[in-house]
Amino acid sequence: MKPPIKRIRPRPTGKTPDARNTPAATSGTPPQRASGTPEKEFFPEIPPGKSRAPRHTPSAPEPTKPANKPLTYTIAGACQVTGLSRATLYRHAAAGRLELVKVGGRRLVPAQNLRLLLGLPE
Repeated sequence: MKPPIKRIRPRPTGKTPDARNTPAATSGTPPQRASGTPEKEFFPEIPPGKSRAPRHTPSAPEPTKPANKPLTYTIAGACQVTGLSRATLYRHAAAGRLELVKVGGRRLVPAQNLRLLLGLPE
């Protein structure tokens, strides 16, 4: 049998249980420091019609640079771009519908050939 769970009570702090009922809180006067001077508010009073938010003037949009589209894709890159599997790309290449270019030891797929295979405009 497990021992009963021991409940821990919070230690008394010696402060009043409800600080909202203190005279300073109910009198409407601002709280005072130990030196006796009233505390300054962090945000001063804002006049009506004014806003704290800084005013931003919209600037003209920056001209966009043309995207650097690759001339060729690796087989893995062509799979990502087209959504076709690796085997499907090789099947199209074997059937003559997709031309692969061998550069060094890598087989690359020209981007224009991918567009033709998918029926996209050049």
